[in-house]
Order: sequence, then C-alpha cells, then structure tokens
Amino acid sequence: MAAQNEFVQLPLLASVETPVVVTSAPAAAAVVPAVVITPLTLQQHMHKHAQLVFLVVAIVTLIILFYITYPVREWFDNLNNNWNWLKSGNMTVMGIVLVGVVLLMAWSSAHAYQRASLRDQAAIALTFAVSLILLVVWFAVFYRRQSFNAATVLSWFVLIVGLIQGYYVWKVGRSAAWAMLPYLAWVVVALAFGYHIRAEN
Repeated sequence: MAAQNEFVQLPLLASVETPVVVTSAPAAAAVVPAVVITPLTLQQHMHKHAQLVFLVVAIVTLIILFYITYPVREWFDNLNNNWNWLKSGNMTVMGIVLVGVVLLMAWSSAHAYQRASLRDQAAIALTFAVSLILLVVWFAVFYRRQSFNAATVLSWFVLIVGLIQGYYVWKVGRSAAWAMLPYLAWVVVALAFGYHIRAEN
C-alpha cells in the first residue's frame, strides 16, 4: 500500500490531533543508496578525469587573468620600474611563461591526485583551487585596484598555499613535485617584483 499521512487521535489528549507519517520500506531503501552512491560516483568520475578537470579549471583561470591585465598594459608600462625585462613590451613573453607554469602546475596536481589517498586527494584539490582563486585576487588587486601593499600581502598567501600544495604533491610522487617548481619559482619572482614596485612607486 502506498505511503500516506494519517492523523491519529491520542486517547489522553482527545482535543489534539497528532500527524503520524507512515513511510514505506521501499521508499526508504531507495533514498539511502542515492545518498551514499552519488558522492562515490562523483569521486570516481573526478578520479578518472582529473587531468581534464584540472586543466580546464587552469585554462579558465588564465583567461580571467588575461582579462584583468590586458586593459592596463599602458598603466603598467608607466610605473617606475628598473626591471627592464618586466616592461609591458615583454608582457607577452611573461604571459606565455605564466601559461606554461600554471598548466604544468595543474598537470602536476592532477597527476598526484589520481595516485593519492582520499585524504590527500581532498588536500590537493583544495589547495589547487585556493591557489588559483588567490592568483586571480592577487592580479585584480595589483592591476585593477593598483594597491601594492595589499598585493604584496596576497602574494605571500599565494606562495604559502603553493608550498602546501607542493608538499601534498610531493607525498604522492617526486616527479610530479618537480613539475611544481616552475610555478613556485614564478611566484617567488612575482613576490620580489611586487616589493620592487612598491618601493619605486
């Protein structure tokens, strides 16, 4: 018989009608597997397609970074900057380098993710996502808000999260950890450049 709501009048409280929900066993049996299987299925798909997911997220992030920096190339060129190799004329080359190191970092994280334990998978995915979010905020604060002090503080957070991410990648495999080094080196150079710009401007 189909499950339905019934109102039962309690003998001690004759004036109060208490709703009693009667549920069928098949309905309850159908809910439990849905709650348990869905996260497992998502985790299995994520494990299988980790490299694709990580690379797509990285490419979207790079597009956002390009959108942030492209309109302010002239402003960047007018800054007091003695690092001639980081003038706007070289931003195309630096942009290509950034694309390379971010994609390499995404591959490294995905490679480690597929071989990590469940706990380390969560740590790798979380630090990867936080790294990219901080990267976007960092660029927005530096190029659009033009707040050098805040950008310098954010760059430290980018470096710290990147080191934590590198640690979890290193736990899984040394080869993947080596692939994190270009990204971390780029962050260190950008951090030093931020201090230089803040001092000169």
